[in-house]
Amino acid sequence: MGEWFYKKKLKTYSGGMIRKTNIVVALSHDPKVFVMDEPTAGLDPNARRGLWDTILKLREEDRTIILATHLFEDAEVLADRVVIMYRGRIREVDEVEALKEKVGYKFAVEVEFASELSEDARRVIESYDGSRVLRVGYTYRILTNDAKLVERLEEDLRNVKSRILRLEARRISLGDVYFLLTGVMLK
Repeated sequence: MGEWFYKKKLKTYSGGMIRKTNIVVALSHDPKVFVMDEPTAGLDPNARRGLWDTILKLREEDRTIILATHLFEDAEVLADRVVIMYRGRIREVDEVEALKEKVGYKFAVEVEFASELSEDARRVIESYDGSRVLRVGYTYRILTNDAKLVERLEEDLRNVKSRILRLEARRISLGDVYFLLTGVMLK
C-alpha cells in the first residue's frame, strides 16, 4: 500500500485526497502554530469528520490553530474563539457561545412552505412578539427566545391555507449570528 501511495503522481488524486496530502505535509515538521485556509473544502463528509478529529487532537496538544472558513459548522465545532469579518472588517471577536448570547436570541424555528404564503399564514409568521423573521425563498426562519414557539406555530398554522413541508426548532447557529451582525442571510 505504501509503495503504491508514494509512487503515484499527486495530480492523479481527487481534490479531497490532495487536500489531505497538503495537510499531512504541513504537519510533518511539527509546527506549534498551524494556519489552515478552508481545510474542509472539497472533502466528503467522512473525510471532513476525520479532519475535525485531527484538528481537535492538535488543539489538545497545545498548538495554536488559525482556521479561515466560510463554513459556520466548522467554526462552531473547532474554534475556541471566532472572528466574524464582513467586507474586510472585523465585526466581532469572541467565543462561539458568547457570540450567540450577544445577539439576543436562543432559538431558531424554521418553517418551509410548498409555495408562496397565504396572507393568513404571513400574519401568523409575523405575529410573535420579540422574534425576528428571516426569509429565503419559501423558508422562514424565526429567531426567538421562546422555547415553545414551534408548538405554538404548529397550532397557529393549522388553519391557514399554506402547505407546510418542514417545521423544526433548533438552537441558534453561528450562521444566524453572522446574519444578525452583518445583515447578510446565507442560503
